[in-house]
Amino acid sequence: ALQNVSAVTLMIWQLFVYEPLVKRFGYLKVIIFGWTLGALAYGLFPFYDIWYSTDNGFGRYVPLCFMQMLVAAAGGCCFPTVFTLVNRAATGLARGSVNGWANSSGALSRALLPPAVSYVLTWGQTINQYWGRYLAVYINIIVATSVIIFAIPGIRKVGAAGVKPEDAVRGAGH
Repeated sequence: ALQNVSAVTLMIWQLFVYEPLVKRFGYLKVIIFGWTLGALAYGLFPFYDIWYSTDNGFGRYVPLCFMQMLVAAAGGCCFPTVFTLVNRAATGLARGSVNGWANSSGALSRALLPPAVSYVLTWGQTINQYWGRYLAVYINIIVATSVIIFAIPGIRKVGAAGVKPEDAVRGAGH
């Protein structure tokens, strides 16, 4: 049931929110906004844990629904923007190859990172039984922040290229 909250949020986000955000603020601000929503959603993990008690009845699901909404909105900002920027940066190159490399990199990350995060989670539990379980989450936030900071010059350059945001929202090939 909680995944339905995420699915409905993403559908509403893509239909009514994403395009006006890109038109008004541009790609850089939209991707930073999406990253901020994601960091907030994951940064509040200790709060979700504190709130999640059987004493709260159905109310214990409220913070988890809130997290699902934030994660869906973050993904709704970041993923379309990233692939639009990849396609815009690939001007003059074989876009199929560039997208293939981008998708292969994503697949490699999905294969390698879960075991690494599992190791960090285990290591965190040995350091501190309660707060150590959040160590992997906060390391993930720090790494994502570093990647965003590292990518800002490239995002500015590609975002300033000659394609208008409304053209990219309709599709990179139009």
